Amino acid sequence: MKKNLFIFFTTLLLISCSRKLIPNFNGEGSLVSIINKEIKSGNASHKTPIYLDTLKISMEDLTFLNIVDTKDFTSIKVLNKLAAKKNINSNINQKVIQLIPFKDESLGLKHYANINNELITNTINSLLKSGQVNANPILVLDGIPLRGNEISSKINQVKKSEIKSISILKKQAAYTIYGIRAINGVIIITTKK
Repeated sequence: MKKNLFIFFTTLLLISCSRKLIPNFNGEGSLVSIINKEIKSGNASHKTPIYLDTLKISMEDLTFLNIVDTKDFTSIKVLNKLAAKKNINSNINQKVIQLIPFKDESLGLKHYANINNELITNTINSLLKSGQVNANPILVLDGIPLRGNEISSKINQVKKSEIKSISILKKQAAYTIYGIRAINGVIIITTKK
């Protein structure tokens, strides 16, 4: 009887002391496996908030990001409370995990400033207000992703009457195709040509 009670309480103690990990379906070397290493080492827990640069992300977003190559991140680290306040938001009052993605300068805001196609600009602004994209999404025109100066020059050549459809690529597909560059969203523009 004493032996059974000892085994029961030892098992209970081990279960309560083990660190809960984030479910990971993409195996060793994935983003979640790196985060789980921090959890196993005691630097974080499965409840530690995760920020993509300065934007707090959900577990669903983390699942989508888990398919992105970890080389697309310049840094994945646990920040203590003071570092989180300084680097992310002064209102943060706890330890956080911060993911710093690679930033593609050819998708910088300056390349979107000269778009004068009213339909596409209104679509981007509408999707921006609804939170479906950020200010500089990838624009794919007839299957070709636009970068740098192509963004405004090619989009401005498209007439409203030539546009067949404008749609947003779902997050999982966007990250699968474009990697971390899809962080700001992907808008597919198809013309009638």
